[in-house]
Amino acid sequence: MHTLLLQLYGPMQSWGSESKFILRTTNRDPTKSGVIGLCSSALGWKRDADISPLLSLRMGARVINPGVLMKDYQTAEDVIFAKGSGKKTVVSTRYFLSDANFLIGLEGEDYVFLEKLHNALHHPKQCIFLGRKSYVPSKPIYIPDGLRKNEDLESALINYPIQSLNKEKEKGTIELIIEVPISEAHEIRLDQPSNDSFMTRKFYKRGIVKKTIQVKMVKK
Repeated sequence: MHTLLLQLYGPMQSWGSESKFILRTTNRDPTKSGVIGLCSSALGWKRDADISPLLSLRMGARVINPGVLMKDYQTAEDVIFAKGSGKKTVVSTRYFLSDANFLIGLEGEDYVFLEKLHNALHHPKQCIFLGRKSYVPSKPIYIPDGLRKNEDLESALINYPIQSLNKEKEKGTIELIIEVPISEAHEIRLDQPSNDSFMTRKFYKRGIVKKTIQVKMVKK
């Protein structure tokens, strides 16, 4: 197996998997549907493109900084009533993560495709954003040495050196969220896109486990 690493860091990011109507929530870590959408944009794929090469990748995340959960409000004017006549002003509540930072890993067998995706993240063909179009990264998502040949997902996430702005280094721990078969999962999420394209807007169950790994910290 090979693993591609990318870093998601920005002042605002939002990864909703259960948002409805005027209440837009966010997960506390990136969703697979959101990361696949980000990668599709980098590759220049349209919404009706076959995303199966991305769906076959196993995803994991290392929490560098969990950020702070915050909320904002958005107003939409002249929204037509469901009955078809009359208009109203709608205020929606939108949650987001402030100053969060994640190291994402995508594991797969096809090294050539991961190399193509790695290059696309370096020179994206469409705009890249962190869950919502107005939430742009503070630093490049592309990691120059992020393509880890013959390194599995968990090892790549643990071993890659990242300078943290929180207490991760002092505690000597790393928090991981790893995709696993549903039968082995500690938590089930509804963030696996359907196997044809984003046009259908259907999502399926995906299993994850959360791990806190003790690591040996070297003081410099």
